Amino acid sequence: MKWLGVTLIIAVLLSGCVFQGDSPEIAVSVESPPEELIVSDVYELSITVTNEGSATAFQVKLESNIPAMLTFEQQELSEIKKGMAKEIKATLEAVDILKETRTYDEVEAVIKVKYFDADENQKTAKTSFQFVLRKPVVNIDKIEAGLLPGKISAKEHEKVPISVYIKNEESRKMENLYILFCTDYEHVEVYRVDIEPVGNCFEYAITDVLWLNDLLAKGFTLDAALPQGANEVTFVLVIKLVWRTDGYEIVLDREEIRVEIKAE
Repeated sequence: MKWLGVTLIIAVLLSGCVFQGDSPEIAVSVESPPEELIVSDVYELSITVTNEGSATAFQVKLESNIPAMLTFEQQELSEIKKGMAKEIKATLEAVDILKETRTYDEVEAVIKVKYFDADENQKTAKTSFQFVLRKPVVNIDKIEAGLLPGKISAKEHEKVPISVYIKNEESRKMENLYILFCTDYEHVEVYRVDIEPVGNCFEYAITDVLWLNDLLAKGFTLDAALPQGANEVTFVLVIKLVWRTDGYEIVLDREEIRVEIKAE
């Protein structure tokens, strides 16, 4: 009888192990994730969700830690049977999350899959990949204005020429570029043909298309006045290179010039 009792206990334990193993096990993988994306790029992903367990997975739901960037063509599945795999298309859109002063950032994309077994116990599987999100490499190569770098000294209403050089170091054509001259000082004007005042800036649209290693020069004229009763004033002129594409306005580069205006 003693051996019979031990045998029964072992049989019960073994049967319990069998039942515990009879459950779904989801594995998730991403095919060829990107290593790098330029802001405004759209990248199509293929995600495979496989049930490697011994039972059906129910109420399968995909989640992203960056929902503004990574979205799924099909986010929920009613079930995935044991041994079966489902391929789900996803879109990774490189939205502009970079600060004006940052040229790139490292982003980790996490894909989490939640699902239930037949007893309504929830389980989770996940995978992740990292990519670099960056701005295109188009820079203000140099600025020629005044005698000293980064500084203009002029008399009131003196016409000061400013030349801005733009270089494209990106292996794609670049268009829809703008040069902006911005300042909080009210008594100043930057002009050339087709430049427009917008808020506290003067905005010029570059109509040229820049290819790799193209260097483009544009000339402007600065004219500043003094406030009534003042003999001298100093202000900062910010020159920005802006790219507008697909609803985004991205500051690619910026330079600052200190401007000193004196009475004649």
